[in-house]
Amino acid sequence: MRVALKARALELNEAHRLLMDKIRLGNATDSEKAKFQELHLRRSRDIMENTEEALFDVREIHEKLPPKAKIEPS
Repeated sequence: MRVALKARALELNEAHRLLMDKIRLGNATDSEKAKFQELHLRRSRDIMENTEEALFDVREIHEKLPPKAKIEPS
């Protein structure tokens, strides 16, 4: 099985991204920090409540695995 996170599965909206940048730069007001916390918690909850299909591509693969790598003593 190959399980891969979808490209935009964890994408943030523009307001969330802008507030995150302000916080990183140290330019966010207390009000902006509170709004960011609210958006961040909401986004986290949305991700946790999402279906596996919405977050991941799951495919059965039929490829031959490579042989084990030789481990040299160090």
